[in-house]
Amino acid sequence: MNMKKMNFDFLKTFDKKKIFTDTKWVKENDPEVYARLHELMEGFVADESNQTTQEDLESFEDGWCVEYLFREDEGKITVSIYAGETWQDVANQPPWLEETVTVEEFKGSYPYKKYIERLED
Repeated sequence: MNMKKMNFDFLKTFDKKKIFTDTKWVKENDPEVYARLHELMEGFVADESNQTTQEDLESFEDGWCVEYLFREDEGKITVSIYAGETWQDVANQPPWLEETVTVEEFKGSYPYKKYIERLED
């Protein structure tokens, strides 16, 4: 089986799929993404024009809702990650993190096997 076909099949596995989870799962299974989300939260708390509080940060650490959205994009994969205290919050905002990477980069940088276990339409 050639590489192009394998990549196509891999992309189809993820295209338009989502993972619904929480910050505890992300911390345990995807620590790099968790660190980036946590850093954003700390920035929101530090920003006086933002209403995010220290209590919100603690609530985030205790377990906020997190959604991953995967999309195939011209042979690459776009990963969008949303976070919020409730699923309503998640639905009403732009992604916190978004990145388009090659299949190789995705396999190298993300715990994709953990994702596959959790994928939903």
